[in-house]
Amino acid sequence: DDRDLRIFAINVLGDVNFAESRDMLVELLGTEEDINVAMTAVDYMGEIGEMEDIPLLESLKDRFRDDVYAEFAVDGAIKLIEG
Repeated sequence: DDRDLRIFAINVLGDVNFAESRDMLVELLGTEEDINVAMTAVDYMGEIGEMEDIPLLESLKDRFRDDVYAEFAVDGAIKLIEG
């Protein structure tokens, strides 16, 4: 329940070479309601995400529609994934 702990866990997943990191971030992004936690995961998805993750990332702009930072972070991650 502690968002700081969730952010820490995301940082660990993103920084280690763990084969399931991307899958775990995708799972988290499917349900995460805290914008700080979600955008931390989005930052890492820009590095390890795949083309198939783009619809999920786009859906976050609807979930956090009142936040300009979310749109900026999601768009940045998508650009990185697309190359």
